[in-house]
Amino acid sequence: TVVGPAQQVNQVVSAEAPVYLRGATAQVERLQTVSLLNRSNQTVANVRAEPAAVDISIPVERWPGRRSVAVRVKLTGQPAFGYRLVRVTPDPSTVVLYGDAAALDQVPGSVETESLSLEGATGNVQARLQLLLPEGVNASEGNSVAVNAEIVPIEDSRTVTLRPIVRGLGENLKADFSPETVDVIMSGPLTLMNSLGPDDIYASLDINGLQAGNYVIEPNVIGPENIRAEGILPETVEVVITSLVTPTLSTPGGGTIPPPSTVTPDTVPTASSGPTPTATSAVASPAETEVPPLSTPRRTATASATSEATATPTP
Repeated sequence: TVVGPAQQVNQVVSAEAPVYLRGATAQVERLQTVSLLNRSNQTVANVRAEPAAVDISIPVERWPGRRSVAVRVKLTGQPAFGYRLVRVTPDPSTVVLYGDAAALDQVPGSVETESLSLEGATGNVQARLQLLLPEGVNASEGNSVAVNAEIVPIEDSRTVTLRPIVRGLGENLKADFSPETVDVIMSGPLTLMNSLGPDDIYASLDINGLQAGNYVIEPNVIGPENIRAEGILPETVEVVITSLVTPTLSTPGGGTIPPPSTVTPDTVPTASSGPTPTATSAVASPAETEVPPLSTPRRTATASATSEATATPTP
């Protein structure tokens, strides 16, 4: 029964409930929605079917003398030390067998191939292998399959401590860095990791073109091919670059500043009209004229002391 506006109902010419049987090997049962179609085989809007869904049962039987089964690859041997088998892929992965019905009934859910040897393998192993079929049974696409066995290196990881090498330091410059060592987490194939020597991996600090000052730099880790640096601890290093050239002080008019000197002036007498008093001079002790060590040179002068004479007039 179709329900809806008369104009749309009049457009309905058929109803369908599609069921897909691809890959089905046994009876298919579905509760399928009903679609209402017009003459152009398009769905008609604003109408509905009653009932809206129907139960569908479709029997599926095996074609006499044919059977679809999976391909099972037989393996022998082990890959080389440090390598492992990841997956085995037959192509095709399933085959359709045909032949004597009684013989087909004796075939299990899979058919085996001849042996594929992985002994000592360090890479993928590829071959075309024959299917082991009972007498009177054949595969519809040929009695052999292409097989690929994927073999990869076993990975290893370890932490090494390295002292970075400074690269690109300019002339008359000195570089100090902290911390002095970094920890590098390395990973790669087990066989390659086991063969690493102390000089095969190193860290460097690139300071090319940098002048005196403080910098924060990320170390670079260099190692053999297929060895990876997964992390560096710490991620950055503080680098202090200093100049080895001592600057020369100069005066505004040119020339260099002369070394400091200590001057002790002579005693200067003072004239008087009365008796000549005795002139007393205060001479700086050596402790007063000594230049302190590790300080800027300076010039130190001592002052002289002079007594005054007093004249009393005669009445």
